[in-house]
Amino acid sequence: MEQPVAETQLLTDGAAAEEYRTTVAQIEQPLPKGRAYPPGLPVDFVPAPDAGVLEVGAARNQAWFTWLCAWEHEYLTATDSGDGARGAQAAAMVEWWATGPFYTDFVSDPDRGWVTNVVVPLRAGDSSGVRTDYHQTCSSFPTVGATA
Repeated sequence: MEQPVAETQLLTDGAAAEEYRTTVAQIEQPLPKGRAYPPGLPVDFVPAPDAGVLEVGAARNQAWFTWLCAWEHEYLTATDSGDGARGAQAAAMVEWWATGPFYTDFVSDPDRGWVTNVVVPLRAGDSSGVRTDYHQTCSSFPTVGATA
């Protein structure tokens, strides 16, 4: 007997925008001081129907990775400038990521490689894991300057 195939839910422009806004509103941890989420998703985030599909969750991922990348940037900036207090706050937020709801519920990392490669060195005062993750991951997840 053939098993039923689960139907994939696809995002439209409107559904993606709503998913993004809802996720941003639900993220309890703040962004670094002076940073804000972009007011919307990148242009052409949802591909044209003939160019591919985007599944539900993609806009959620965009919001959460924007959060992580903002804190990784904050940590690297603070570390590079020798601002220990700012660096400690940013390190705590980067470390929180591995216990937060997005990482624990949605990120597929069964061997916890992100923790091994980013958090463990971070705890030892080594910024190389954060730096590598930031350069590999964060070009697609910019924040913007906060207004007021």
